[in-house]
Amino acid sequence: MAGYDGYSRSNSAIQAEEEGKFPASRLAKIVKKYKQYKGCTAGDVKAVLKVDEWHHTSCKYNRTDYYNILDLLELDKRNRLSAEIADRKEYTKLYKLAVKSGVTHIMTDDGRPWYPIEKQWRGLFGANLPELEALRR
Repeated sequence: MAGYDGYSRSNSAIQAEEEGKFPASRLAKIVKKYKQYKGCTAGDVKAVLKVDEWHHTSCKYNRTDYYNILDLLELDKRNRLSAEIADRKEYTKLYKLAVKSGVTHIMTDDGRPWYPIEKQWRGLFGANLPELEALRR
């Protein structure tokens, strides 16, 4: 079903949404209505679910990835999404605490700076950084 519906989405994108496939941002809005997914973001969805298909969107014909909401019927993926949300929230707290405390780098065991602490690097380190955990005490 080629063509466009106005300037926002292709007709194929509209059909995909009728089949339960959504962009990560829209899927996050749908699932965060449930308690265990409160605070879900598009990044969380992208970290857990695989792209099911893509469609053109906007008047610029952007390529937008679509994710299938039915993938969340799998217990493993639901648990991974909950864990991803919790990890992101915990890391955000630790990151803010590190910035407030003036911590700028993660140190090696011998005291040399290893990596600067930057918010977008959460996935590299995980949520339980010992150096940042020490700040909480």
